[in-house]
Amino acid sequence: MTIDPAVAMGNTKVEIRGNQDCTTDDSSQPVRRCFDIDPTTPQTATIRFHYAAGEANGNAEDAVNAYRWTGSAWQPAGGTPSHSSGANPRWIEVPDVTNYSPFVLDDQTPTAVTLQSLTATAATPLWVVLLITVTALAAAATLIRRRRLA
Repeated sequence: MTIDPAVAMGNTKVEIRGNQDCTTDDSSQPVRRCFDIDPTTPQTATIRFHYAAGEANGNAEDAVNAYRWTGSAWQPAGGTPSHSSGANPRWIEVPDVTNYSPFVLDDQTPTAVTLQSLTATAATPLWVVLLITVTALAAAATLIRRRRLA
């Protein structure tokens, strides 16, 4: 990865995780390389993201864009990207990046998936549970009575 800021960004934490899924989104299949950038002083920059051809995950090289996580959605990371066009490792260069967070590379916008509702049903009907409980209590009472008589 190359970061070319307009002004110094101070200490910048960069985490790159290769050959793994970066989202839980099943609607797209992002490049299998994850990026997380956390500068002390965020500044506008041009960023070149590198990835191996084997990590492309079916993405069309010249259609890949960089998306950053906003906390609730993925949005394009900056301006119009340029591409390596056949180089290996491949790269995508994005100008005018102003916000920093986790980034993914994809040839379509990833969709944020959230849980909207949850419905649960009992695997065993309540009347069966009650019948078993009553039967167990009756059996215990019978055992206690038999021990007292013995």
